[in-house]
Amino acid sequence: MASANGLIDVRSTAVNPMTDLLGHGLVQDPGPIPLVIGVVGHRDPVASALPVLRDHLRRQLEQLLQELPHTPLLMLNGLAEGMDTVAAQVFLEVVAHDRELRHEKAPAHQLVGALPKTPAAFAAEDFQDPEALAVLEELLSSCDGVLHPGNCQALRLPPSPDGVLHTADDPACYGQQGIFMVRNSYLLLAFFDGLETMLVGGTSQSVAMQKGEIHPLFVGVEEVLNRSESGILIHHQTPRRKLGSPQQGSGSIRYWPIAPKAAIEHVQQDETLIPKHLLKVPLYLEALNREISDPYFKPTVNSEGLMTRLWSLADKKAQDNKVIYERWCRLLVITGLAMILLSQLSSQLHALWWALLFLAFIIFPRLQKEPKHDFISYRCLAECLTVQHIWSAAGIDDSAADLFLPRCDSELAWIRTVVRSVGLQLLSFYSHEQRHEQQTLQKARLWMNEQVSYLDDKTKKLSRKAKRWKISAQVLAVLALLVALLQDQVWMPQTTGSWVVVLVASFGSAIAYSDLMGYEDTQARFAISLAQFQRAIKALNVIKPETPQSSLLPYEREKIVLEAIGLEKLEETNQWVNDQLRRVYAPGS
Repeated sequence: MASANGLIDVRSTAVNPMTDLLGHGLVQDPGPIPLVIGVVGHRDPVASALPVLRDHLRRQLEQLLQELPHTPLLMLNGLAEGMDTVAAQVFLEVVAHDRELRHEKAPAHQLVGALPKTPAAFAAEDFQDPEALAVLEELLSSCDGVLHPGNCQALRLPPSPDGVLHTADDPACYGQQGIFMVRNSYLLLAFFDGLETMLVGGTSQSVAMQKGEIHPLFVGVEEVLNRSESGILIHHQTPRRKLGSPQQGSGSIRYWPIAPKAAIEHVQQDETLIPKHLLKVPLYLEALNREISDPYFKPTVNSEGLMTRLWSLADKKAQDNKVIYERWCRLLVITGLAMILLSQLSSQLHALWWALLFLAFIIFPRLQKEPKHDFISYRCLAECLTVQHIWSAAGIDDSAADLFLPRCDSELAWIRTVVRSVGLQLLSFYSHEQRHEQQTLQKARLWMNEQVSYLDDKTKKLSRKAKRWKISAQVLAVLALLVALLQDQVWMPQTTGSWVVVLVASFGSAIAYSDLMGYEDTQARFAISLAQFQRAIKALNVIKPETPQSSLLPYEREKIVLEAIGLEKLEETNQWVNDQLRRVYAPGS
């Protein structure tokens, strides 16, 4: 059944976890990955500038719809008076027109409010103009989800260092809102006059965060660590009614990051169009969305039930690329040994040595690089989505994106962008829909039991493979030594020396192949992860509803277990990725 926003909906009044919930305990499939567009801007724009600002924003949104036809746009908007309101109205008009044109083929575009206060407090304290208040109420009713400190942990102010609780009217709430906006937006629209106001939560602070800079009035650890990806910034020059605000250049647009030198030669004539070099990640999302939007694409069904389309695609791509990568590794070993054998058996085939060097140093590194990288990428995406799905369904506020390789390997940064976008989708959905905690826990138990079975089986197989290759290498080394010792005997054939070379090469290939596959290291990490999953299952089993000593309800303690095992899964994934990235094919060594 389809929900109001076009997503796959499996909600039911009487929820059966096996028939009514998706894998990982989700109530619905989030669908295609959204491009998250955040909005920050002044509350007091000059009225004469609004027609140009509206027109430029409309063109950019229409450009995104044209270039990303399968990708839903998700506008994250603070809904404040002024440019937030203007941007939200333009967005609703543009996506409504897209739905009129494409009907059911249009993606499920969403407007999501991200308020610094609860809706009631926001309306009462931030809106004195009755007309502006009426517009706010209309926009709130048009939102697909409204996040605020009452239903979103990330929008709540953390305790102050001295332990004093923040008051409801603390201006730091706007700074916390700015962190949330930047952290979850890949593309940030800043309607900004370019002047630093030195106000907590001001537009200039959000612009600094999006660029990865440290604003003088930073209010949280996130601003210092900058663990979220610095995405796209589109600065629309917006003059204010405030005295001293620059009035010249109204409507001009600046983009960040600045185009590389190679792209400057091909500058677009229309500055309202987003430069191509800034759309690399959005176009990558579009490619994934095109695949999962294909009506012939079949999501995975396993012991947990029906999985989401994105998880299914990531898992399938990971498996396919792993098979391709392992085939290339085997082909290299077999081809290399065959070339060495032939070159040693015939003096006329010594040229094969050069062919082997060309294969090992030039051809193979290029052939194996892409499938290995894609295998790592999609396996990581599937694992991160698993944790994020379970945490979101269980009401755990942690972000898998923040905990996945937060400070290394920029080539995998797109994974954090995807997981953060999916997490925001689910956060928005559960802001107005009920969670099914106990049913989610049953799904999580299925996942953990499945992981125990999988890890137990894999550790045994990896142990056998590592032992098999180690014994093979030892046998080849002994044979090479024996043949080398006997080659000077008169009764040995003249080709004995050649066989020594072949045996030594075979010994080296066995060691190199085992190391390239990482059998021993992976088995050791899987064994640690297996123990953690077994420990988590044990922790769930010892929770008793009637335990009087605990101040926490049983489900709250169960959530602690789910959070802990999610952290363990992400840590194991990070270690695996770091090991795989270090395990570089180096024929020279």
